[in-house]
Amino acid sequence: MHFRLPRFIIPLLILLLIDVYSFQAVRTLAATWTPISRRTVYMLFWFVPVVTLIAIIYGVYVKPWYDWPRFTRIYLFAAFMILYLCKLAIIPFMLAEDVARGSTWIYHLFTRDKNFSGSKSGISRRQFISTLALAFAAIPFISLLYGMLVGGYRFGVKRVKLSFSNLPKSFDGKPRMIRL
Repeated sequence: MHFRLPRFIIPLLILLLIDVYSFQAVRTLAATWTPISRRTVYMLFWFVPVVTLIAIIYGVYVKPWYDWPRFTRIYLFAAFMILYLCKLAIIPFMLAEDVARGSTWIYHLFTRDKNFSGSKSGISRRQFISTLALAFAAIPFISLLYGMLVGGYRFGVKRVKLSFSNLPKSFDGKPRMIRL
């Protein structure tokens, strides 16, 4: 019997890799926190991938997506996109840090410099990069969340009379302009 890999396994593995890699920034930042705070942040971080996995499996095997209520589809997809776009924003920072650490490790491997020790005072480079990455990811997160929850319902109507000297008579008083 021929085993067929379901078509959603590869995207789920990619999402899992994004989660694991971006979790490194959260883990580094929360390393000095109390165990309860750390555990809470970790559970909140992993809550979204678990819900996403359950929703995808439910949407594939139990009830198709198009049969879901419109509100549920829209907000579930928007939350998914917002969170994963923000996690993608973390990855370049963490990748640059890993490249810098890897090149330093290779350099010290070949030079056998046993006396090398990074700066021990203050915040480590890894903590700084993790904080910077999370702060950078918070910008689109807050902006998109605001736009989705608040900005989408703040409509205003402004009536402005415009006059053009070269406007054809057939358009006089007829057209309306809408700007979103």
